Amino acid sequence: MRARPTAVLVLALLALLPAASHAQDVGAAVADLRDNDVTFEEGAVDDRDLDELDAAAAQLDDDGTDFKVVVLSGPVGTEFDGPRDFAEQVLDGLGGDGRVLAYDTEDVGVASSVDSADEIARAEDAAIDAANDSNSFAVGARAAAAALGASAAPAEAADDAGGGSDDGGGSSGAVWLLVIVGVLVAVAIAVWLVLRSRRRQADQAAARAEIAPAEATVRELVDGAARRVLELSDRVAVPDVPPEAARLYEEGADRFLDFQDELEAADTRPELEAVYPRIVDAAWRLESAEALLDGRPAPPEPTAAPLFPAPVAPPAPPAAGTSAGPAVPPLSPESARQPERGGGGYRGFDVSPWLTQAAVAAVAMLAQRRGRSQPQRREPMGGDVFGDIFGGLGPGSSWGGGSSGGGGRGRPRISLGGGRSGSRRGRGMGRRR
Repeated sequence: MRARPTAVLVLALLALLPAASHAQDVGAAVADLRDNDVTFEEGAVDDRDLDELDAAAAQLDDDGTDFKVVVLSGPVGTEFDGPRDFAEQVLDGLGGDGRVLAYDTEDVGVASSVDSADEIARAEDAAIDAANDSNSFAVGARAAAAALGASAAPAEAADDAGGGSDDGGGSSGAVWLLVIVGVLVAVAIAVWLVLRSRRRQADQAAARAEIAPAEATVRELVDGAARRVLELSDRVAVPDVPPEAARLYEEGADRFLDFQDELEAADTRPELEAVYPRIVDAAWRLESAEALLDGRPAPPEPTAAPLFPAPVAPPAPPAAGTSAGPAVPPLSPESARQPERGGGGYRGFDVSPWLTQAAVAAVAMLAQRRGRSQPQRREPMGGDVFGDIFGGLGPGSSWGGGSSGGGGRGRPRISLGGGRSGSRRGRGMGRRR
């Protein structure tokens, strides 16, 4: 009967496993938060989220109380009584002094050593509302801090030099008049700045609306071609495959692999437009191969129309008594670099706007099968990031069904899950076990 102590020992060890996993999750958060104000599980945030959260948390530390933020990539485990319990245990691990805000994908929890239970509950509600409305973890954190009073400037003591008396008489009234005038001037300037900013944003939005469909078209064609490369690879390998279908697949796959270097190097709109016909040709061949395999006629070969709107020359001066509408200025090489994004062009991003996860997989498969080195490329841009930057929906966004990004940035991130992983080495809690 010596098996009984062994069984008891095994059961005891199994009983300890949830607690060990629990401690590991909290411990990973505590370890990272000793060096940073923000920590996250892999896949919970993207680089933009992290930049915004780092800036917000640093500002919210200004009142002398540490403000830490944790972003989890899924719901907290069953060993926690919600994200507030997780936040409280992280705060305990940090010494029990300060504030910790924890996001999971369903709720928000706040732990604090300096605020009441009612204030904490209001802060959690404020974080949820603000994060959902703005689709920003950082905005949610600022709203929670505001509900806790963490972002309020310390009150200045008043009348400590004048004793509350009005010995100044008329001079005091003159001071107040100056204050009122100054406030009115400041309000007028603020209103003017807001109106000017709105006009500028409206102009930029109109310009983007003209360009966005073209950029989304490139991403959609690349993604569609990549999916056909992957999905048809086994179907064209069977013995009785129609020869024309096999030929079109091989030609389309070769062309898909061949244009990757040129697509990756494209930095301006004219450069993107130059590679566009090659994308159209590869996509058509792969679509035709799919049609023939399905027993349908191949679509007619398309002609690649201009990708971007043609520049319009300034019209002749209007006749007397008439007015001319606004002319569309020519697309100069400098304006083609998208100055509204900082002038860096498409190569200015650290990820590729045109690649999705399907495209990356297709390129890797084709390069291996053909014995070729993989083209130099950046990591794929998530569909949510693409939609936010370029103003158009591409594959991997809320309607595209791709796996590259998961939803437009307009969705409530804290209730529907994460975007692409943060890429900062040495940051975060790693992957959930």
